[in-house]
Amino acid sequence: MEKKILFIYNPNSGRELIREYLSYIVETFNEAGYDVTVKPTQYGGQAREIAKAHADDYAIIACSGGDGTLNEVLGGVYLAGSKTPVGYIPTGSTNDFANTHKIHQDVLKAANRIVRGRTKEIDLGLFNGKPFDYVAAFGLFTNIAYDTPHDLKSVMGHSAYFLEIMRSFADMKEVLIKCELEDGEIIEDYYIIGLMSNSNYIGGMQFFMDDELALDDGEMEFTLIKKGNDPVQFGNIIRALMENTQNKNVVRRKTSKVRISFENVIPWTLDGEYGGSVKYVDLEVVKKAVKIIV
Repeated sequence: MEKKILFIYNPNSGRELIREYLSYIVETFNEAGYDVTVKPTQYGGQAREIAKAHADDYAIIACSGGDGTLNEVLGGVYLAGSKTPVGYIPTGSTNDFANTHKIHQDVLKAANRIVRGRTKEIDLGLFNGKPFDYVAAFGLFTNIAYDTPHDLKSVMGHSAYFLEIMRSFADMKEVLIKCELEDGEIIEDYYIIGLMSNSNYIGGMQFFMDDELALDDGEMEFTLIKKGNDPVQFGNIIRALMENTQNKNVVRRKTSKVRISFENVIPWTLDGEYGGSVKYVDLEVVKKAVKIIV
């Protein structure tokens, strides 16, 4: 295939850094011998449409934006049935995916890595058939990183997330859910949070060490969290999440499939963006579904 790169970028992501560096990125790709086609997005979902339509027309599909933009591009390539490698220049506010895969967050260094790095295959998740890169979730945690005021995050870093969690925790209500795992186990109880994840970082916070997760084994981490009734239980919940353990308030399983049903319609987030409100969810892992450049 001719050396061509399709570069999809979200002009409004993060601090709009990409506008300042766009010409340098294109120059970096050109100097490596690639012809470049640039496509800025104008609405949500457009990156997925572009990637799906042109997945096999280019040697590399590159993108820049936050985790939501990457979700769309990887999902589009997967839905096209393509294994064209995807390169990523992270310019979002949390960049969980980039942190997990050690993708450089310096724009120019990330661009250089796209044309000189190596490819690796990674798993994707499906949420009722809709692809997600690293987390599908309902409940408190997934909203915290995106709702926490930017000024507070700038001053206090990850401590700001915990303050926001403590502020919001008391107002959250547990919901009755029934989970059926691939091995036949059934879990039925009241929970405040549920996650299907394949990432060291979620919502800007590190929950797994680098050597604790295999990101291409066809399984993801399934976590359910009960509401703590006092500060001690809350502390135990945070400790279990940080140390990858479980207790009476935290249930953890490693699985490739889970079916979840709720009493009522519940909103979900996929890779930090709104994923829809549903009463029934089928979560499934597709082993080594796409290629990324690292």
